[in-house]
Amino acid sequence: MRNAKKEHWRAHCSTINKNTTSRDLWEKTNQMLGRNNKTKPISVLLDKNGACVTESSAKANLFAKHYNAVSSDTNLSESFLQHHC
Repeated sequence: MRNAKKEHWRAHCSTINKNTTSRDLWEKTNQMLGRNNKTKPISVLLDKNGACVTESSAKANLFAKHYNAVSSDTNLSESFLQHHC
């Protein structure tokens, strides 16, 4: 069960990038917090060390940190930054 949750979380995180809309992020955040009636809430997340995260605010922070990391300008090449900034 733990490995399945870990793989699910990794698969989910791999879909988040700089093109992910804020709506998508809020939908996932609300799902993790159990606020989305359409889907079952995500009760447990695993952090990068494999520790279980169950508190709603901690899950939201974990999600926000991941999104911040994948959408950071540090992921963009210098040539891209020079042409698009």
